[in-house]
Amino acid sequence: MKLVGFTKNKNGTYKEYLPYNEQLSSDAHKRAIFFNMFNMYMDKALRFSKQEIALNTSLEQTFRHKIASLIDISCIKTYKPVKSINLDMASTMLIHAYFLDRTIVFPLSKKPKMLVGKLISLIYRPTELTLLLDLEDMFLHLVYERIKKVNRFADVHLYDKSIVIKDKREHVSDSLIIPSYRKIETKHLRSDEDFIMQMNTVEKTIIKGEISQVFLVYPKHPNFKKYINIKLPYQTKFTEDEYKVKVMPYSFSFCAKKARYSTK
Repeated sequence: MKLVGFTKNKNGTYKEYLPYNEQLSSDAHKRAIFFNMFNMYMDKALRFSKQEIALNTSLEQTFRHKIASLIDISCIKTYKPVKSINLDMASTMLIHAYFLDRTIVFPLSKKPKMLVGKLISLIYRPTELTLLLDLEDMFLHLVYERIKKVNRFADVHLYDKSIVIKDKREHVSDSLIIPSYRKIETKHLRSDEDFIMQMNTVEKTIIKGEISQVFLVYPKHPNFKKYINIKLPYQTKFTEDEYKVKVMPYSFSFCAKKARYSTK
């Protein structure tokens, strides 16, 4: 499992674990990639704005900035008479522990309701602030959300490690998308063990007959800029017009536009 995020060192500083990327290799771009995937991975209420991403501070500092801004907003209340008051003790305790650098010595019985409490709960640990997320799962959700935007005539389904597009139009085949956040060497695919395992899944899927289009998606890099058509072994007894298997480069150029604001 590849993890991205940040942890606290023994000397009190924070170490970042940024997504490796050769298309966009600067730390500013890698942070933009992280937050764009984070936004598709978490609830909409917890997403970071373009302006917050463009700050180009460390991941830990960007989280601190957002938490501080939420506290400022949450303290401004318009008085309205109420019949009852619902106390959010979980958020209150998390805010108290976060700002006073205290430890909550017992597990919280309820989840925080306030937005700031939810955000703090993501990074709060009894001894330090830490955030480590599964990069593969984040990439899967990013691809899923972006596919939904461009497939208005289809139902898009998210599974554990793949995405299925079920087109509502007649005579349009369903598609299977398998994203994987790792660098591939296009000249050595047939000796790539992970790729071989994925192709075994692809072959079994196509043989079942429900799906005839499969796209394997990997991050784009200088030696991988165009899609590659893959032929199935002749033993499968399918002609090339009966299926479509492609290895697709996923571009993060949209992250470069957002990170550019921070360099002006």
